[in-house]
Amino acid sequence: MALALVPWMAEHGEAYEAPPRLKIRKEANSGGAAFYVLEAEGDGPLDAAELAICASNAGAKRLKADVQGAIDDIEEARSNGEASALAVYVGSLIDPGDVHPAYRDQWDEIATPPDCRLPDGVMLPEGLDILDIFDPAGYPKQRQFLRSTTRYSLFLGGRGTGKSHGLGFKAFILAFLNPGCPGILLSRSYNELHSVLLPYFFEACRLFKDATGIDVIAHHNRSLQILTLINGAKVYLRSWDRVDRVRSYTVGWICLDEIEYGSARPMYAFQTIGATLRHPLAQLPQFCMATTPNGLTGVTAHFVSRQRDEQREDPDRRRYHATRATVYDNPYVDDEFREGLRLSMTERDWRQEGLGEILGPKAQVFVEYDEARHIVPWSWDRRLPYMLLVDWGTSHAYWAMVQIRPSTNGYGYQWVVAREHKLEDVGPMDVRRSIDRAVAEIGRSPAFCASDRAVKVQRAWLTGRFGSESIVQTCETKSEQDIRRGLTMLRFMLDPPEDDEPLLVFSNELPNHLHIAGRGILGAMVNLRYKRDGEGNLTNIVHKDNINDHPVDAIRYGVVTSAPFAEFHGGDVLRAMYAEGPRRVA
Repeated sequence: MALALVPWMAEHGEAYEAPPRLKIRKEANSGGAAFYVLEAEGDGPLDAAELAICASNAGAKRLKADVQGAIDDIEEARSNGEASALAVYVGSLIDPGDVHPAYRDQWDEIATPPDCRLPDGVMLPEGLDILDIFDPAGYPKQRQFLRSTTRYSLFLGGRGTGKSHGLGFKAFILAFLNPGCPGILLSRSYNELHSVLLPYFFEACRLFKDATGIDVIAHHNRSLQILTLINGAKVYLRSWDRVDRVRSYTVGWICLDEIEYGSARPMYAFQTIGATLRHPLAQLPQFCMATTPNGLTGVTAHFVSRQRDEQREDPDRRRYHATRATVYDNPYVDDEFREGLRLSMTERDWRQEGLGEILGPKAQVFVEYDEARHIVPWSWDRRLPYMLLVDWGTSHAYWAMVQIRPSTNGYGYQWVVAREHKLEDVGPMDVRRSIDRAVAEIGRSPAFCASDRAVKVQRAWLTGRFGSESIVQTCETKSEQDIRRGLTMLRFMLDPPEDDEPLLVFSNELPNHLHIAGRGILGAMVNLRYKRDGEGNLTNIVHKDNINDHPVDAIRYGVVTSAPFAEFHGGDVLRAMYAEGPRRVA
């Protein structure tokens, strides 16, 4: 039986565990340098693991003789009916560029037999439809996405439509249909990957095993975040929060969650990650995404444009497929879930996040704001409790005082932004003095204080000054600091569902000079905008202009940090704090 050189054993040596019939032998070359050899004992054909080791080392060394030896071994395996075992391993372990040019054509022909899916002896039940395993209730929208074969496929839907569930199952199908080929499973963060997306992939593996008796996971390398399946496919588990860290991969398929809501611009992520879809052994190369629409922008707009072009130019050769689903399409969620979701959103958010509608983009952040509805007659009422909300800034600071009054709306309360103060080109002590003067004039401490955590000295002062009499909160967790989530909650208070009265209003006695100059909260409600990218398209990133962002940030801190405290929200937690929505359970 042929011998195969192992190039990396000079480092690992005897620490490497070889399969039973492959023995490690140390030798020295003519110059006295040590190298290691794998020797197969016995005359029987090599099994899959042995073939993998011989083939991978032959490719890595780029030695003509080794490649020929590996080819001889493979030909012997083929003659003994072991072609499937070969396909399981060779594709993922050999870079075709490593093979000597004299043998490249022959290697490609041998290493990619067309119909190999599983190792020899492993058979699927006759007539099995894999979607019947994953989707017993028959969810047409999800099946449409799972069956798509275009190079680019998008599952577009709001919360509760099963996007992440479908994407996790799609990753399993692509790994299954691309033997010996690496793919990549991507979430915005590793925490989200392991808590949301990866459990659905494992669920697909479990359901498949229950139906067929086949355990498809051969190895899980937790330190490197790589899954290896029994058909030789590898699944790289990665975060796409920093897109450029993914650009060097070469894969045969990609599954990416929430491309419209990451820290990177959606189209930059699409183009950068999509360029990794270039593995030569991929039999079904596909870039699949699942996301909630964020208006007609980013990747959603790109898909709409490309589908229109393809329909006009060549309908029979489509490369883009999109499936749009609503929460009512999903048979795995009930009406109680749907209604709870609807009541946790503004009307616009419900249309986008619950019904999956692609709405026209709005440059203005607070499209719900209406002066006739949100500016109310109000004078300071010394009988009512109040909240102190602060954005420290650096040289620009802002604070507001909010009173909580009873209301006849369906929630029983209403916040009134009753006082505000904007400070520009000042130091920390000036901000403190202005707060002290305002509190002294009122004659009692606030019931609740909220601020950002960024300026630690000011945060410590706020806690020391009011902590014995007030609840003092700062945005500590990543969720609380999430600007988009905070704005969603603030918008919910501006326009709660099924109620004519908002939960957040503004006194008509707020300083007129701030209003006229556009430097207070009333100006910010109108003027805060989303950024545009280099091509003039709206993004989902708020434009920080050092004018409108400070008042909004202060109110946002108050809304986010007070949400779990029932005493500041009519005796119940703020319903919009659950804006992420409960996870789908199939």
